[in-house]
Amino acid sequence: MNNCNCGVYLIRNEKNGKVYVGSSREIENRWNRHKLRLRRGTHGNEHLSGAWNKYGEDSFSFSILEVVDNPEELFLVEQRYIDKFDSMNRKHGYNKTKAQPGLFFSEATRKKISESKKGKTWKISEDARKRLSALRKGRKMSPMSEETKRKISEAKKGKKLSDETRKKMSESRRKWKHSPESIRKMVESNRGFKHTDETKRKLSEMNSGEKHPQYGKPRSEETKRKISETKRRNTLKKKLEAGEE
Repeated sequence: MNNCNCGVYLIRNEKNGKVYVGSSREIENRWNRHKLRLRRGTHGNEHLSGAWNKYGEDSFSFSILEVVDNPEELFLVEQRYIDKFDSMNRKHGYNKTKAQPGLFFSEATRKKISESKKGKTWKISEDARKRLSALRKGRKMSPMSEETKRKISEAKKGKKLSDETRKKMSESRRKWKHSPESIRKMVESNRGFKHTDETKRKLSEMNSGEKHPQYGKPRSEETKRKISETKRRNTLKKKLEAGEE
């Protein structure tokens, strides 16, 4: 391999023979980025990501098809291999588009672009949200393999959310309301479910004393009334189930 490490590569699914053809000035780094995004579930190619989750990481191999000396010719060589493998055909591959002429930035330029984006938040318009929602409805995601789940879990271990992030998540959840149909399904799915004694003990320890989220916070009269009504309904329900008046 030459010093620029520039060329065209192939990702192959050894289970079904389908391939993805790509190109990069830094082939090995590109493969590592592919793997990182596929493991995290943030890869832009849903077809490839779905297959990765379904078959598992060990089912995919990586190889270099051709080293290219002139980066400006990369997309031409890449397209030649896309045509050769017919990888834009979903029966044979995972490529979504034809090869595109790339924009090659120096490390200094990449750093400046990265720094300029830090701290910026992007807001999606209400119309765009509706269109995204409509696109996702009815779409079924491929199940993740146990190996992929394990790697995602390991990647997240030790990461802690900032207080600001926790606050935003909390505020977002408060605005969310389940539909009656959604509530009905959740109730049905939880019927008959029972925690083990060990789980009950852990939950009790997590919510006792100062660890309880409401510790030291006085309850309003409205909250007390609602708790009282809930307990009364639950007691009545148990009596009815037991055949008592």
